[in-house]
Amino acid sequence: MDTFSGKAVISGNAPARNRSRKGRRGWRVGVLVLLALVLVGSVVAPGGGAAARLRRYQQQDSTYQTGDSGSPDGIAITDPSYPFQFTRVGRIVSIQKVTITLTINSGNTAPGQFDEDNLVLALDGVDTGIKLNGFGSAFDTLTISGVPNHGAELLKQLKADGTLAATIVDRTPGDGYVIIYDATQTTLTIAGKRR
Repeated sequence: MDTFSGKAVISGNAPARNRSRKGRRGWRVGVLVLLALVLVGSVVAPGGGAAARLRRYQQQDSTYQTGDSGSPDGIAITDPSYPFQFTRVGRIVSIQKVTITLTINSGNTAPGQFDEDNLVLALDGVDTGIKLNGFGSAFDTLTISGVPNHGAELLKQLKADGTLAATIVDRTPGDGYVIIYDATQTTLTIAGKRR
């Protein structure tokens, strides 16, 4: 105790205790920051960062339609000798969207017509599940997009030779007649992810 003022004198050890508390607090903050960085890294790039390296893939090709006519089931949109051709397919890891532009006469898939929801796009024999709706009783050119069913099988076919041939699957075969217009081109766009 200070005899002149009556106040307590702080001993020389107190500042050292304050320094040690500050040191422990700094150590805890450092650990928390490190943990936060590890967690953020695992959310952004799960699986060791593999997902972060995937890139967008999109390619388009055009070819002439066949000019075939008859029952829609199995009718060719593209000539088997001139399928859609794509490059750099070895690095594709998924197909997420397929878009086709084609011209059909007597599709009868417009709202309320008998083949609505029945004509489906097939690529290399793989039923994509993409419905070719909206074609009326005359010549119509439409662009139709969708997420393909059986994406893994479709990707396997594409990687085999870089080509895809387009045909139609009829869910109710024998009830219609279509004409694939041969004086125009059909276009196919594949979109997905690649390494």
